[in-house]
Amino acid sequence: MKTHLLLITIALGLLSLVSCKDKETNSTSNNHLTVYEVAGLSLELPDKPVIGDIRLPEGLKSLVAKFENYKVVSGATQLSIIHSTYTTAEIDLDDSANGTITQIRSLPGITSFVSTKEPATASGLPARQLAFTYQKDGQSFNHHVLIFIRGMELWQIQIISRGESTAAATQLIRDHVFGSVEIID
Repeated sequence: MKTHLLLITIALGLLSLVSCKDKETNSTSNNHLTVYEVAGLSLELPDKPVIGDIRLPEGLKSLVAKFENYKVVSGATQLSIIHSTYTTAEIDLDDSANGTITQIRSLPGITSFVSTKEPATASGLPARQLAFTYQKDGQSFNHHVLIFIRGMELWQIQIISRGESTAAATQLIRDHVFGSVEIID
């Protein structure tokens, strides 16, 4: 049961991000980040987060006490912050990380998939940092995920960018965003 719930939440986030709408915004440059408080976290972001468009399926609503998601779109880069509080499910960090890898690899149209998984910390808690490169619909993607858990709460911070030329900028954003995460409540 625990893995099933986590994979559904992860899949919601990934499907939203990998669609990576072609909408561009005139946000701040990648080298200017501001501290924002969102989803129970304080973290540095390139622009103000807005409520995301990920919706929890009806079948999961009884298992999730709280679900919130936010996004930041900055040029060809999109960030997503997902926070879920489960009511009864046992949450496992490695199951969540492995499920994320499986979910991304199995998305329709994904080719040339390469992934890494490393131990990390977020706000002093054990975390997993994932990195992916892949092709989808003829475009290159760089995708980074930070997953961490506190009790019955799960956070996922995802950064995805289109185009091979965005890799260095995406890694810079990743380092600042992931390195700035602090739980505030």
